[in-house]
Amino acid sequence: GHMISNAKETIRVEVDMYGIPADTVRRKFKTKYVQNDITISFNTPPFEFKKVILPDLAMLRLAVIDSQGTLLGMRVLPLDGLEPGYRYVHLNNERNQSLPLASLFVNIEVSEYIPEDMEDFALGLMDPIRYQRERHQAALRAM
Repeated sequence: GHMISNAKETIRVEVDMYGIPADTVRRKFKTKYVQNDITISFNTPPFEFKKVILPDLAMLRLAVIDSQGTLLGMRVLPLDGLEPGYRYVHLNNERNQSLPLASLFVNIEVSEYIPEDMEDFALGLMDPIRYQRERHQAALRAM
């Protein structure tokens, strides 16, 4: 985080997802509290949303909260508009007005969800020659 607040307080980041009921995840992903400074580093494992049923309607909410539970800044982003890579996410206040200089530096990774029973089919679509070769070898071994 960069330039989150002037006060020397402890803060954390919460990541929520809103969408259809199956996609909604609230208060599950939180960083540990760290001391506020000009530049803050949250050393936590990555937050992973494994399965999103309808990404066109899903929204990702990044919120910076202090130790008293006060919202210092937030940003709501449409999930289908996220691009993979390192990004600065500029924060807004609770009235959705821009907070000058306040931002989070995040790394976003996006991948497609494939149900377990469809993994073979998806692999066949990605590399059909290899898939057919492996099926042929398995059939020969079965003889």
